[in-house]
Amino acid sequence: MKRTSSERRAASGEYLKYSWLAACCLLLASGCNKNPFDRTQNASGGGPTGSFTGANSFVIFNNELTSGGGAFEFPGSDGQSLSFNDMSNPISHRSIRYSWTGQLVAGQNFAGVDLMHTPTIDTYASTPGRDLHLAGYNKVTFFARGSLSTHTSVKIEVADDGNTSTADPCITLSSNASVDHCSDSVADPLAMTPGTLTSSWQQYTITVPNSALTSIKDFFKATFVFVPSIGAPTGQGGTVYFDVIQYQP
Repeated sequence: MKRTSSERRAASGEYLKYSWLAACCLLLASGCNKNPFDRTQNASGGGPTGSFTGANSFVIFNNELTSGGGAFEFPGSDGQSLSFNDMSNPISHRSIRYSWTGQLVAGQNFAGVDLMHTPTIDTYASTPGRDLHLAGYNKVTFFARGSLSTHTSVKIEVADDGNTSTADPCITLSSNASVDHCSDSVADPLAMTPGTLTSSWQQYTITVPNSALTSIKDFFKATFVFVPSIGAPTGQGGTVYFDVIQYQP
């Protein structure tokens, strides 16, 4: 049965529409490999973004990075691996996996990842910090698990104004809770009691005073710190996983 000219035009239009959609999907799929954060958008159909505990919480990461900002590694990217798409054993659907080989990075014996307030690092310094003091948050909670070498610990900082000379809410996690790096550069009255990091998920809480919420540039910062001792081998680092990071009242 022959189609009319209008039917042929309609069919052609449908074909072009689906061809365009297919091309877009292909571009998106190929672009995922170029995304340094691996996972910043939710396509799992697992529920509304940031809905883990209700509207009163500000979710930084839950299955995806939802803060509105981006991430960067410091003081460089050598010897590090960062993924926002780890599905080996998440709390939500995907977790953050961050690894460091322990090798010097830019001549330093530390390495870290920062979940910042701006999408890209080039606007970090010029963009004012996020003011959350009216929201009534008084803590940041997160889940973590991992494996650290004997001489490596991980320092977690939240609600940081980006100024290294001021203290910020902080906790140090190590294999036996015997290390505290929160006051290494400046005495930190906001430091929590050091915690233990194990291979099983645990939830941690960092108390945040309202004064720390007025100009946040670093929502969540994790720093591996390697402290060598006599005879300690080089190349010590670790791997840590994070999930369900949120500011709560």
